[in-house]
Amino acid sequence: MDKPILIVDDSAAMRAVTKMALAHLGLPIIEASNGAQALSTMQATPPALVISDINMPGISGIELLRQMKVDHQLRHIPMLMLTTEGSQTELAQGRALGATAWMVKPFTVDSLLALVQKILKLSVD
Repeated sequence: MDKPILIVDDSAAMRAVTKMALAHLGLPIIEASNGAQALSTMQATPPALVISDINMPGISGIELLRQMKVDHQLRHIPMLMLTTEGSQTELAQGRALGATAWMVKPFTVDSLLALVQKILKLSVD
């Protein structure tokens, strides 16, 4: 069985939109509504890719990435950061922490699918 893609967003609507867009890939999708839930989910079921919002209550997407990178089991999982903001500060933080890619919302289904396919091909060695 293929590893799932984990969608992390505090907005149920955004998780649903992202999940529908990714359905075309035929891969399993799992969801988390915040960073803490995402960490717990990843420990139980390591995903092939994490797609995370930046701005979430509690553990933000940047903090989630930071915690992933110090965890031996999670540090190699690629992360696509989704945000409504194109903040250069957040972009710089994400890059410094090793974010794989960055996409500003709203996004098109085609652009998301193309980027996810590229990331998954790059991460399969």
